[in-house]
Amino acid sequence: MEQVRNSRLLKIAVDNPDPRLAARIANTVAQAFISLNLERRMEASSYAKTFLEQQLALTKAKLEESERRLNEYARSRNILTLDEKTNTVNQTYTEYSSALVKAEQERIKYESEYQAIKEAPDTAVQVLQSRTVQEYKAQRTKLETDYQQNLKIYKENFPLMVQLRVQISELDSKIKAEVQGILRSVGNQLNMAKQQEGLIRARLQQTRQEIMQGQDRQVDYNLLKREVDTNRELYDGLLQQVKEVGVAGGVETNNIQVVDKAEVPLFPYKPNLALNSAIGLLAGLVLGLMLVFLIESLDDSIKFADEVEKTLGLPLLGVIPHVKDKNDLPSLAFLAHTDPRGHLAEAYRSTRTALQFSSSTGAPRVLLVTSTTKNEGKSTTALALAISFAQLGGKVALIDSDMRNPTVHKLFQMSNNFGLSSYLAGQDPDKDLLRKVNVPNLTVITAGPVPPSPVDLLMGPLFGELITRLQAIGYEHIVVDGPPVLGLADAIVLGNQIPAVLYVAQASRTRMSHIKDALRRLRMAGINPRGVVLTKTTSQNTAYYTYDNYYGYGVGTQQQVGLKTEPSLQTS
Repeated sequence: MEQVRNSRLLKIAVDNPDPRLAARIANTVAQAFISLNLERRMEASSYAKTFLEQQLALTKAKLEESERRLNEYARSRNILTLDEKTNTVNQTYTEYSSALVKAEQERIKYESEYQAIKEAPDTAVQVLQSRTVQEYKAQRTKLETDYQQNLKIYKENFPLMVQLRVQISELDSKIKAEVQGILRSVGNQLNMAKQQEGLIRARLQQTRQEIMQGQDRQVDYNLLKREVDTNRELYDGLLQQVKEVGVAGGVETNNIQVVDKAEVPLFPYKPNLALNSAIGLLAGLVLGLMLVFLIESLDDSIKFADEVEKTLGLPLLGVIPHVKDKNDLPSLAFLAHTDPRGHLAEAYRSTRTALQFSSSTGAPRVLLVTSTTKNEGKSTTALALAISFAQLGGKVALIDSDMRNPTVHKLFQMSNNFGLSSYLAGQDPDKDLLRKVNVPNLTVITAGPVPPSPVDLLMGPLFGELITRLQAIGYEHIVVDGPPVLGLADAIVLGNQIPAVLYVAQASRTRMSHIKDALRRLRMAGINPRGVVLTKTTSQNTAYYTYDNYYGYGVGTQQQVGLKTEPSLQTS
């Protein structure tokens, strides 16, 4: 059973192998649902009416009790009205506040007058306004004038002069007494003003206490009145609901009816084979695409040749195809010698040509071949380039400087008891270091025994002297098979001694983040590789190596490669 969207219809669906039984079950469920809804409505109405009647009786009792307590509280507190506009206590408080302000003003006035008379009686307003004081001052001024005039005629001890001084002294005493009287009068007024202010302030404080008590009583009164109003509203609401339930309980109609009666179907509706097949096909396609996109997003290796210059900022000097069949050769690099018309040999010749045109001076005489990590075709590339340079007719030396994981002696199937590590360590300098092989014009220097610290040997002056001696005796090209960059400092040390560096990366394997980390280490050391060689490429990476199909390359004679020891130059 489910509701039809955006409607008030219910859809009943029954799954059963028997179509008649399915239709009968659907119709029976609909009728049972209608009957059940009608019974529930009648039971709910009856229960609601009984419950509301009980609540109505309880609410009525609460209403009567709250009204009774409100009336008793008002009578016990002598509350006539709590309206702020008509409350006499509030009016009295306002009047006392105004009177207190006036009393404070009067007190301040008398204080200023009293202080002025006390400090400067001659300039005080009350003294200047006193007629008695002014008359005394006028008489004193007249006597003072007479005294000064008679002083020109008589001496100070003359009886007339003595009498004038006595009169002046008496007037001074009278003026002083009069001023003291004014001062006492103002002081009495000041005291009366202070007493009046104190009485008004006390009465104002008393009225304030009465108002606060009245507010407390008003809060209690409001609480009781609010309870009365709430109980009255609740009582009215319950009474209305009781009437509505009583009316609804008498109605026995049902609001549910059958719109479409279930009928016996002619055909089964599931399973839908066509729809299920389409959904399965679409889900498989979507999951396959998602899996492809997931693998593609997780794989950050170099997948296309044009990504090298865009991402790494280095020129792409060579694209080496992936060759599975070695034809019983120790290394694929020997195909450059045994199958010179093959596409692998042509790819390395193309790399050699790119190196020749990488600078205005031609191909570098000393070339370091390195990579990010091991097993990327670094040693194969170094050997193949050495063979390719040797095919030009000049003397070429291949040096295995990866003393941690030497490879060149394995490719030529020769011993590694004495080599570059022995020479750099100063062991038996008169022993032959250069070894001839059956590749024309190619000489090999193996790595020698694994030393405790290869980087310390490479940092010494003997490696640079070895390169200089090889160039001095006629070697036109020296290819150094270096160690990988990540995790080792050997390639950094060699890169600072060899100006030309060729970087090898394997397509669809070496992670782009690792290559960028390795190049960052080289550039921080001041080493900028000449270019990149992309090894083990397939048709998914590039179609550059398919030129053999066009030119007809790939057919040639193969020569057996083995160890050939001939007299060689001593490097003592």
